[in-house]
Amino acid sequence: MKAARLLLSSALLLSFLSSAYCIIAEEKPKPIEMDKLVPFDFKLKTADGKAEYTLSQFKGKILVIEFLATRCPYSLAQDKVIRQICADYSKKGVAFLGINSNKQEPAEEVAKHQKEKKLGFPVLKDWNNVVADLFKAITTPHVFVIDAKGVLRYKGAIEPQRGTKTPHLRNALDDLLAGKEVRLKETRQWGCTIKRVSKAK
Repeated sequence: MKAARLLLSSALLLSFLSSAYCIIAEEKPKPIEMDKLVPFDFKLKTADGKAEYTLSQFKGKILVIEFLATRCPYSLAQDKVIRQICADYSKKGVAFLGINSNKQEPAEEVAKHQKEKKLGFPVLKDWNNVVADLFKAITTPHVFVIDAKGVLRYKGAIEPQRGTKTPHLRNALDDLLAGKEVRLKETRQWGCTIKRVSKAK
């Protein structure tokens, strides 16, 4: 009887983990490279647990992924910027996803932040920063743009931290929508370091 209960508990735990955590196609995916197909897929739930998204479902659309935070002042300051970009470019068929990978920011807080800030796009909770590790995301904010074929075309900042507010993300999207080469593929990201879960080496 105890053995049966143990097996049942294990099965339920595995079921929970598979639904709560991201699912990666390969155990050791290849590193992500500029102008190459993104070599992995993931599945994450929204912070409120009501919906689930995969990277592969956006094939055929330009996708912007922003790693964001609820407590980082730099990320918070960029909320209004990314919100307007989303409003402008969603009309042109561009999709947007937010991902929160910070260990100290609970899902409830992330869901509340998404609702209050009216970001205009889903925000997913990346338990154990698995997806952040795959993308090698460093800060909040940190954005990645994937084209309609699933190729990484831009990574870095939404705009510079100081000086002329060059619209890096807008420029990358304009180039892709015009069928051109992205003029600046990588920019210096800035913000708060993603607070990761310690993992055994």
